[in-house]
Amino acid sequence: MRKAIQYVLNNKEGLMEFTNDAIIPHDNTSCERSIRPFVVIRNRCKFSVSVHGAQASAMIYSLVISCIENKQNPYMYFTHLFENLPKLDLTNKEELRKYLPYSQELPSYIRTLSKSEIKAILNEAKSQV
Repeated sequence: MRKAIQYVLNNKEGLMEFTNDAIIPHDNTSCERSIRPFVVIRNRCKFSVSVHGAQASAMIYSLVISCIENKQNPYMYFTHLFENLPKLDLTNKEELRKYLPYSQELPSYIRTLSKSEIKAILNEAKSQV
């Protein structure tokens, strides 16, 4: 208990920083909410028939979550991958890096559009008719 109290006293300024800035959240609820789907799938992979099947499921799901976090449409992303990966040298890590969900070199049609972007496109199409 003594060590815990001493830790708090020594780090009081850092521990109280969230009170100085309203942008810093006071809890990690949003973080926990965002990783919950990943944890659920990870637990489901425990019951896979084989270790390789569980690893493959976890890798695919990780890519899907990465797509969502990077505002990419997972379906369009995987379509792009399946069309282009057979043409690539899979030993060239720099070339493969261009195909990761966070890459700025991905085509724009893979990006997920926000509601406001969709409305703007529809309004533009209406005005052209």
